[in-house]
Amino acid sequence: MPIVHYQERDDVAFDYSPYFFEDFPIAFRGPRIPIHLLERYLVAVGSAATFGRFVYQPYPEQMSLSGAPMLNLGISGARPGFFSRIPRADMIFGKADCVVFEIMSARGYETEFYQPRGAFSNIGDYTDASGEKSPRIFVDRAWRLAFGEYSNRVVEDAITSSIQCYLAEFESLLTLFPRRVILLWFSQRSYSMPLVSGCFDSRTGKFPHFIDGDTVRSMVRLLESRGHDVSLVDITSTNGLPAAILDRKTGAPASVITEPGVPSFNSYYPSQAMHDAVAAELTAVLRTNSST
Repeated sequence: MPIVHYQERDDVAFDYSPYFFEDFPIAFRGPRIPIHLLERYLVAVGSAATFGRFVYQPYPEQMSLSGAPMLNLGISGARPGFFSRIPRADMIFGKADCVVFEIMSARGYETEFYQPRGAFSNIGDYTDASGEKSPRIFVDRAWRLAFGEYSNRVVEDAITSSIQCYLAEFESLLTLFPRRVILLWFSQRSYSMPLVSGCFDSRTGKFPHFIDGDTVRSMVRLLESRGHDVSLVDITSTNGLPAAILDRKTGAPASVITEPGVPSFNSYYPSQAMHDAVAAELTAVLRTNSST
């Protein structure tokens, strides 16, 4: 079944101009870029942060408007393995001047207690410590339950396994990428912040869940070992958060948030100011690279 993330829920406030590419089941955010007509373009790979939920102009669109056409391949809840499934992925990535890879969460893999419902899903079945199953649980809910019901060893083993899966998918995806790759850390927390065991929030570090400095350094080493020209762009910020979500016709507060919190304020996804910072930093990095 085709999946259009966010548009129906957020339509009162945002028009994401979603479109489908060939038979890929998930819609991407527009405006659509006809890359077959371009000699040079960039590709942004990432999650809802790159997609630009709750912002009017995500950083890929800003780059395109500034004269550096950038294809926005942001997918809600994405993991590295999602992108090798895109039709003609080898052509899309291989012909790009540069891929900007947003460092995404590592929380959606199969574990002893969580079994995702599909290749592109963060909804799955949870198995508690007694063996009883609870169907159709969001992945964060499954991990929160596991922290309370399973031993620390089981949970830590699941985290280690998830990171290993994440890095394996990332390494496999690199075979499709061009020489130039920019890793993007796009978060409210620093990747150097220690992740402390004990509960879901402290151990995951929130978004990107389970990714720490060691994982980021492993990603850099994988890129370098394959001969990629790699840069790391670090946008750690809460600038512009929380951000009001307003009806695009009336300007009144729009109640679209279903997660805990104020329904007309975004406190989770990167703000417009944070996207502006990414666009500015990417422009600077690309300009420096082109002049050397």
